[in-house]
Amino acid sequence: MGSTSRGLSIGVIYSLLLLISSEDCSWIQKITKRDIKMIITGEGLHRNLVVSTQLESNERFIECRLLYSLTVPKGMYVDSDSVNSSLPLHSLHSRHYFDVEAPEKDSKQVQVSIVSSKMTRKQFIISDHLTLPIHIRYHSPDSIGQSTISPPRLLIDCPADYSIHSLDKCPTASSKSVQSLSAKWVIIDPLSVSAPITVSIPTGNQSMLPTVVTVTFSVVLLSLIFLAKSLF
Repeated sequence: MGSTSRGLSIGVIYSLLLLISSEDCSWIQKITKRDIKMIITGEGLHRNLVVSTQLESNERFIECRLLYSLTVPKGMYVDSDSVNSSLPLHSLHSRHYFDVEAPEKDSKQVQVSIVSSKMTRKQFIISDHLTLPIHIRYHSPDSIGQSTISPPRLLIDCPADYSIHSLDKCPTASSKSVQSLSAKWVIIDPLSVSAPITVSIPTGNQSMLPTVVTVTFSVVLLSLIFLAKSLF
């Protein structure tokens, strides 16, 4: 109980500090539209995670790029060897390597950073569209056969804006995977964001195993009897 209370207290304090920082950061307050939309397209085990971001400000973004901090759940994976060839305007970075052969029960969630390769310069609007190939892991028959992924956390790197607008007063974060060009990445708290998405995965039904074995054995046996009668 004590550790839980301390955890809640730390969470509350962090939220209050983040709120206070946001109120002190007029630069973020001038970003009147902060939308992050996420959908999953495709069927089966190979799908696409589509993220669309729209930022609109009363002041020009002098020079900025975006970073998505995404938690890939243990029921999904990204092909680390080929993913960047599918991201012409972005690049994926992670300190962890995805084991593409591992089933869901032997995997763990992985944090990845996806950064835009193009700088937005002297614009009032930043519009970004990302399509990430994502794959579903094999789920054991006794699992619920579902995997849920949440929208990414959005950060922005604006070297010129950072010094001109004193963005050190804003909520900031560091990335272990991608170095910011300014002192730190600035956290963008969205005003509109999609809900987490749950993907259902068909799994085997272990309770049907005796029936399947019995039917299979019967079919094979009858086939052998029929074949033997035909030959002899």
